[in-house]
Amino acid sequence: MPAMTASTHVTELCQKVFGTVPDAVLRPGGVSRQTILLQVGAARYALAKRSSPARAALEAGALRYLSGTGHTPSLVHHEGCFVIQTYVEGKRLSAVLDRAAPDEVDHWITSAAQSLATLQEAAAQSPLRAQLPHIGARDGWAADLAQVPARLAQRLGIDLDFDVAQATRRLAVPRPQPVKWDARPGNAIVTPDGRVVWFDWEHCGLRRATDDLAWFLADEWCPHRPDLEPALIARFAAADPEAFTTMALLHAFVRVDLILSRRAGGPWWDRETCLAQDKIGVTANELARQLAKIKAWGARSKSAYGLNQFCDAIAERI
Repeated sequence: MPAMTASTHVTELCQKVFGTVPDAVLRPGGVSRQTILLQVGAARYALAKRSSPARAALEAGALRYLSGTGHTPSLVHHEGCFVIQTYVEGKRLSAVLDRAAPDEVDHWITSAAQSLATLQEAAAQSPLRAQLPHIGARDGWAADLAQVPARLAQRLGIDLDFDVAQATRRLAVPRPQPVKWDARPGNAIVTPDGRVVWFDWEHCGLRRATDDLAWFLADEWCPHRPDLEPALIARFAAADPEAFTTMALLHAFVRVDLILSRRAGGPWWDRETCLAQDKIGVTANELARQLAKIKAWGARSKSAYGLNQFCDAIAERI
């Protein structure tokens, strides 16, 4: 999808919604991002262009029904592929976690997990639930995800004993629940009053509730806090900790695959730029963090064996 520009369509949309053209159009994420900021008088708004009207409608519905929790922006206007929402002042959660002291990291990780649980409960009790699509409904979706570790091992030429069939079974969801999906630290803002506010809702849907926690913890920009995880699992994933571990492990592999693919044998990327622009963490530090997570989760998983050796082999090659 082409990057959003200050097109005639955007200008006309602002004229329609606000009765005036924007005073300024800002692109804090760079020209390739599909969200721009509109300065209209003293107010600021976020305008997102989604890949399809259906995706935009899904995001608009999420904002409409969930903004009352205080953990999403509010919907201002929606039409076609465009969604205008309130601008949320604050810092990206990924940056907050990166700069925080260890006890503060634990606080923000727990706060983020609680905010996701609050949003899931609100979605389950609202008309939004009936509008949510089933994530992973395509035949073979679970098997494709479960094969990520094996495909990565094959590409790198490293032996790995991973039970794809068992992991696939663990991905089955008997009672789907609302999830944000794409619950990365880079998709959340910490506000000055201490709230965690989540944006980018165009991929929300129905799956296992613990998948959001797995996505969050398995992202390379989320610090690895093994001493905190038992409390998080007991509080937010007690119903099926093995299913949580399976998704977290697989998503950590997905992120490692992305890091190595983007690096492609070249130099590491500048870490501060990656963090500031919410890019994939193609850095030695973030790769090491992901490998540590895979080792820890692999030790608890019933689908994988020998992950310590596998991760050590990757580290040696890099």
